[in-house]
Amino acid sequence: MEAKNTEKTAVIGCGPAGMMAALQAAKRNKQVLILEKEKRPAKKLLLTGDGRCNLTSTLRPQEMIDEIFRGQQFLYSAIFQFPPQATRDFFEKLGVKLKEERGRRIYPASNRAAEIKNKLIEELNNQGVRIKLATEVEKILTSANTVTAIKLKGGKKIAVSSVILATGGISYPETGSDGSGYRLAEDLGHKIKKPELALVPLKVENDWTSLAAGLKLKNVMVKLFWQEDLVKESFGEVIISKNKLTGSAILIISCHLQEFKLENYKLAIDLKPGLGKEKLERRIQGDLDKYSNKYFKNALKDLLPAKLRPVIVKLSRIPADKVCHQITGRERSELVKLLKNLPVKVTGKGGVKEAIITSGGLALEEVEPATMASKKIAGLYFAGEILEPAAYTGGHNLQIAFSTGYLAGLNC
Repeated sequence: MEAKNTEKTAVIGCGPAGMMAALQAAKRNKQVLILEKEKRPAKKLLLTGDGRCNLTSTLRPQEMIDEIFRGQQFLYSAIFQFPPQATRDFFEKLGVKLKEERGRRIYPASNRAAEIKNKLIEELNNQGVRIKLATEVEKILTSANTVTAIKLKGGKKIAVSSVILATGGISYPETGSDGSGYRLAEDLGHKIKKPELALVPLKVENDWTSLAAGLKLKNVMVKLFWQEDLVKESFGEVIISKNKLTGSAILIISCHLQEFKLENYKLAIDLKPGLGKEKLERRIQGDLDKYSNKYFKNALKDLLPAKLRPVIVKLSRIPADKVCHQITGRERSELVKLLKNLPVKVTGKGGVKEAIITSGGLALEEVEPATMASKKIAGLYFAGEILEPAAYTGGHNLQIAFSTGYLAGLNC
């Protein structure tokens, strides 16, 4: 094996972005040291995809970019230079068998996120990358706006020629993503755009959620309005618990909701997005005719799941014991409106332990998009969730980590 050169790169953070960056730097014959404050590497990676690791997709580069809701333009270079196809090829060369699932999502065939972590660690060892766990960086040292060393907690200094910050955001702080990387960047004069929790459950204030708690609604449309203007529609799943909503459709909506402006938002669920208002009214009329001599509360069993029926009966203001053939056209029309726009009052987002990702972070205008290099400090690079961009579910955020990590390692 060719001897390593004397240039040393320190990668702060042993998550997917940091590991990819370290591998690319090592393949360029650099001495690479990963510093991880946690006692175990890649703790957050093990949680992704419910422990199965939705590591990328089969999307083409432009399709992938369309799934990014913050920082699209910045990520063009990263995604086109290291697209989802490159990620698939990378892991297959490491011996990981992959499979495609619904939504063009890619998982390891083993359904084990641990396999992805183990293969990355094995390859890091093969490339001669040193990993120091339970090691916290206190400061990145510079001279004449150039990286010279890192100072560890406890005072030890390590001379380096470049540093890659890949410490993550603020979601799942117990995995090490506790915002500490923001402080390191701020100490060097970098600006942080306030991190917002994204892909996170929503807290709601609706009595009906306790009646429907435990219900999983499939194939519904969630609509977010800013005052009267539609901001975002999201089709998919909604999972109801007392005063909280989650599920794929809600997680996407959460990316477009800012907590400090909650009073200006309106949220509604279309329970029957496949039916227009006229078709739905005809469908309801058919059910009312079918159960014409029964009480209204017993006439919705063909239309709605059991846990949702008492909710709709209550909110419709049609008396539960009203006989179906006595229901008026106006009441029927109001029922249609309710089913197409079930109102939800949002009171906030879930906490950092529930959020899948962080939207916001290191300001993009201070980073070179083609290299992930700092525009302020020579020898400083960034990768992964510490950066501002964020994407919807589907393996896209891990892909961003791999793509930005690739560029940082290629250029450090």
